[in-house]
Amino acid sequence: MSWWQSLGLPGAQFEKVTPRFPLEIELVPSLLKAHIMLHEFSLDGKDIVCWTYQTEGCKQLGQNELLVSIRKKPSETVGDFPQEPLEFFKAVLQHAAQGEKIKTGSISEFSESGFLSSKFRGAAYIRSQQLGDWFPPEDSLATILLTAEELAASQLAGLTRVLALLGRQDLHFPCPAWNDLSRETAVSRKMLEIMTDSFIAQMPRLLVRDAGVSSCERVIDLQMPLSARHFFKQLEEMDPNSPLLILTDFDERSDSMLVWQEEKKIVPLAITAPGATGTRIAGSFFCIAPNQETDRGMIIEDGFALSIKAETWAALKQSLVNGSPCYFSHDEEGYDFRLSWHQDEETAASPNTIEIDVLNPTCGSIRRAGGAAGALRTPGNCGDGAETAPETERSTVPAYAREITLLSKESDIRELIESENLHRYISHVEDVVRDHFFCMGEQEGFDLRLDCTILPDRKAVFQTSSTPVMEAEDESDLLDRLSLTYAPVIEKGEIKFQLFLAVWGGSPGDVQ
Repeated sequence: MSWWQSLGLPGAQFEKVTPRFPLEIELVPSLLKAHIMLHEFSLDGKDIVCWTYQTEGCKQLGQNELLVSIRKKPSETVGDFPQEPLEFFKAVLQHAAQGEKIKTGSISEFSESGFLSSKFRGAAYIRSQQLGDWFPPEDSLATILLTAEELAASQLAGLTRVLALLGRQDLHFPCPAWNDLSRETAVSRKMLEIMTDSFIAQMPRLLVRDAGVSSCERVIDLQMPLSARHFFKQLEEMDPNSPLLILTDFDERSDSMLVWQEEKKIVPLAITAPGATGTRIAGSFFCIAPNQETDRGMIIEDGFALSIKAETWAALKQSLVNGSPCYFSHDEEGYDFRLSWHQDEETAASPNTIEIDVLNPTCGSIRRAGGAAGALRTPGNCGDGAETAPETERSTVPAYAREITLLSKESDIRELIESENLHRYISHVEDVVRDHFFCMGEQEGFDLRLDCTILPDRKAVFQTSSTPVMEAEDESDLLDRLSLTYAPVIEKGEIKFQLFLAVWGGSPGDVQ
C-alpha cells in the first residue's frame, strides 16, 4: 500500500505526494512510535535504496529497539513502503509486556502467509549495522527475514551458518542488514537435505547465546559468556565418551567468517570484511570429540573441532563448569586451543553505578576523576580482599587492565551516556588490545598506557605510551585496530578514560 493510499486518498482523484523522510508514526499512544527513514548508499559498486523502520519505546519494557530495513525495488516509488512492519512492531511490544523479549540471536517463526512475503517464514535478530553514513541506535537489533529452508537450517545447524550463507550470497560481510524481498533463498532444499544427514544433526547440540568461536594464528579461540556455566553442569552427567557440539553466535572480533559448502572440499571457504586480512576467522560451531589418542584442533566444515584425550577432556570440562580460562597445546599439524570468558547481560553490572568488570585471572583497580580508587571486580576470581594472581599466571595472559581511570567527571558521564554502554565499550577496547597481542604471539612483557577520548558520531581517538617502548610498527598496528571500534553514541562533549595494561605480564621491572 502506498503512502497516499494509507491516508485513504483514492489514486484516481489525487496526485501522489512524495513523503518527507524521516516519518514519525505513533503506534501505541504514549508507548510506541515508529520512525521510517529512506537510506541511499553504494556498497561494493551497487546502489542500494532501502526503507528502514525503527521502534521508539520498546526499551522502556526492557526490549531492545528493533529495525527492519527493506530494499526498494526499482519499480517502486519512495512512497510505496510496506505497512506490515508497523503491525509487527506493535506485536513485539505486546509480547515484551508479557516478558517474551527478543534478543540477539533470537528467531521468530511466522504462519504460512509469512511476513512481507509468503516465502519468508521466519526472522532472525542480529546486532544492527551501519547503513551508508547512518548509524543505528545503540543496542538496537536488525531484523533479518528467513525463508522456510533458511529457518529450518537455523534450527538444525545454528543461525550463524545461515547468516554466513546470506553474506556469501550478497557478497557482504558478515551478512546484509537489509532485506531484499525478491532475493532467492540462500539454503536450497538439496542443501538442507545434506545438512540433515551431516554429523551435526547426529550429535548432542548445545546452543549458547553470546558465545563465539574463531581462529587466530592457528589457535582455536572459544569465548563463552559467564552465564553459560550452569549449562555445562550437565556435562558431569554425560557419558564421558559422548561427543559434544556447541552452536555459537558470530564472533564479532573476527574479520572473516567460514562458510558452509554443499560439496566437501579440502580448502575451506570464507567471506572477509572489505580491506581485512583474514587474521581472525569465525566459525559457526565448536565440536569436541573426547577419548582420542592425541590432542588436535582442526577446521571442519564451517566450524572448529577439538579431538582430545580423556585427561584433556576432563580438564576442559572442569573449566567449562567453573568458568575458568584454559589453554591447550596440540601437535604440530593441528591447532592449539584457548577458552576464555566474558561478561554478558545476565552477569553485567547494574546500570545505576559506574563499575567496570574486567574478565581476567587477575585483579587491578579503578579510579574515578576526583575520587579515590574503587575495587575492580573480577567475577569468579577476585572478590573483595582477594590476592592478585601469581606473576607466573599473569604472564600467560596477552594483556590485562591493572587500572582503569575515568578522567571525565562522573556527573558529566552520567549526563552523556548510560554507564552500561560505557562499561561495555571499555571492556571491548580491552578485548581488542588483548586479541591484538594474542595474535602477535608471546613476547617480552611491557606496560601499556592507553588514552581514549570518546567523541560524537561514534568516534574515538586513542594515544599510547609504553615501558619499555614498543616497536613503532606494532604501535601503529594497534592504533589501526582500535580505530575500527565503534564508540558508544554521545550527542555532545567528550568522555575520557585511561587504561593501564600489563602486556604479557608487564614490564619485568614494574611488577604490581
